[in-house]
Amino acid sequence: MKKKHFTSGLAVLVAGLIVLSGCGAPAPQNPADPPATAGTSTPAQPMRPNLATPEKINVEVGPDEPQIFMLEPEDGDALNSPFFLRIGAANLQVPLLSSIVRISLNAPCLAAGETFTEDEQHFSLPVGEWSEPRFTLPAGKYRLCIQVSDSQDVILEGPGLTRIIDVEVLPSPPASND
Repeated sequence: MKKKHFTSGLAVLVAGLIVLSGCGAPAPQNPADPPATAGTSTPAQPMRPNLATPEKINVEVGPDEPQIFMLEPEDGDALNSPFFLRIGAANLQVPLLSSIVRISLNAPCLAAGETFTEDEQHFSLPVGEWSEPRFTLPAGKYRLCIQVSDSQDVILEGPGLTRIIDVEVLPSPPASND
């Protein structure tokens, strides 16, 4: 009799764990919403974040691992344009002065080893620069994928070398007639 209670209790426990493990899974994507492709939007025409990067793939790594991190703005910030864009870095294998910060705007992140090419949705900070005090975007919601490349435009490999943030740029207040 005890064995029957133990077996049914174990079955209930396993079923509960299966249900709970599904709670953290990402929601399925709607195949009727095809991902936008590069070149379909310009910064002057914000679009919803690209479905090709449905989740934020920000990976926390150990203190000795190569990584970049957002100093400003923070994920979810609502801000005015222009705004300050500041990225920090630690343990990079490429010297900071020869590294390039790459930004994909409402576009998928690139895979490590791919060559970064600039266009309307892909742009860079100057070589060795890790901040831009006057980062300008029109009002709208944006997903920014921040990555680092070497001076040959090749995206660096490492789970901590990609950061994705969502920001909302607020409409400019009307000019006063003082």
